[in-house]
Amino acid sequence: MSRFRNTRESQWFRNMVELSILFVIVVMVLRAFVLEGYLISTGSMAPQLLGLHKQVKCPSCGFGFALGTTFDNSVDDDAAQTATCPNCRQTGIQLQDVPAAHGDQLLVHKGIFDFRQPGRWESVVFRNPATPGEAYVKRTAGLPGETIQLADGDLFVESQIARKDMLAVRSMRIPVYNDSFRPSEQHDWASPWQFGSSWSRSNGRIRFAEPKE
Repeated sequence: MSRFRNTRESQWFRNMVELSILFVIVVMVLRAFVLEGYLISTGSMAPQLLGLHKQVKCPSCGFGFALGTTFDNSVDDDAAQTATCPNCRQTGIQLQDVPAAHGDQLLVHKGIFDFRQPGRWESVVFRNPATPGEAYVKRTAGLPGETIQLADGDLFVESQIARKDMLAVRSMRIPVYNDSFRPSEQHDWASPWQFGSSWSRSNGRIRFAEPKE
């Protein structure tokens, strides 16, 4: 009975070792040829993809937003220790006690563009040609063979504005103001909405009524 038990235990141990080795081999193959994880370190793709940042809540209007931060303590001035709310424009929000959060993590299909070309507005990861150890994530603007130009916030391809489809608009849009977060203590605060004859605020909502002819 004891010999049978020892045989079962040794067989179980052997199976676990073999499975562990097989798992390591599969992970190494996937990372080398198929998938690889990346940690975003910079804020160039914010707010859709975040690098090292702090999650801040405005004490005036309660709006939450992410604020990019540095890797170290080399920047130690008032500008780095305070923030301005992008919603109500409250200044001087203290950041000393706000912990830093890591950037977003991406799982990248390394060989996808061996089968197709990248699409315009698509996020891609590539290595810095000058420093191959550095990986960058950017959004595709120009495609091979195109001449592009940026003017007044628009992308021109061969002198024509590159229009975004709804999927691209939704992935790239940035809110400029949320009326659900209105400051309650700033008596001199003015809403960024400029109300015309057809616009009105009712029950916390901004409404538009088509003018009668």
